[in-house]
Amino acid sequence: MPDQSAPTVINSTGITLAGIYLGLPPALLLAGFCGALWSLSLCAPMPPMRRVAIATISTFVAGYASPSIVALVRSIPGWPEPLTADLISYPCAMVVGFLSHRVLGPALLLVASRKIEEITK
Repeated sequence: MPDQSAPTVINSTGITLAGIYLGLPPALLLAGFCGALWSLSLCAPMPPMRRVAIATISTFVAGYASPSIVALVRSIPGWPEPLTADLISYPCAMVVGFLSHRVLGPALLLVASRKIEEITK
């Protein structure tokens, strides 16, 4: 069991929260955070705490989802070899951070509601 008194540590290898390594590269989180801020700059005015919550959630979604999306994109037949995973991971994280609140979240809720309707019939 991890030490509960362990502080939050952010270093070049990743983030440790309460002694648990999250596996998130800080550079991807920064790119996702920039995408979240870009998205928030285009949104209607909202309370500051809601903006903080949206930016935080979008950042973590980008940090966790972008490596999978990069692997999926690189598996497309005919993908140019010079565009390596390292090269496209940061723009991908920024796009995921940008889209997670306005597009990915509502799409996920739509899919979930359709599945619930399908199950309850």
